[in-house]
Amino acid sequence: MDLLHAFILIFASLSFNRALFFNPYMKAIKIIIKGKVQGVGFRQFVKEKAEHLKVHGYVKNLENGDVEVVAEADNEDILSAFVEMIRPGPPKAEVAEVVTDAVEHKGYKEFGTE
Repeated sequence: MDLLHAFILIFASLSFNRALFFNPYMKAIKIIIKGKVQGVGFRQFVKEKAEHLKVHGYVKNLENGDVEVVAEADNEDILSAFVEMIRPGPPKAEVAEVVTDAVEHKGYKEFGTE
């Protein structure tokens, strides 16, 4: 085990707020949602689901009519659950396709709407 990992394990075991420390094991994905997904409350829908699961990142409308989500979580199971929760979208949405890709973890502290 290298020194960085030992340092992380020591601090993770302490009772401090984990949000103060960078977690290199966090996972991150970019999600592109295609279809009738703008003007239907999709961003607010995604934000509520993210806050429920304690996912950090952002959601924004793209110029081409898609919605982009960048999501970070402690593990892949949380991200998988998040994708499945947002896949159908809000009632007025008509989701045609959901595309996911792994991306670099940026260390977002909350979930925002752009």
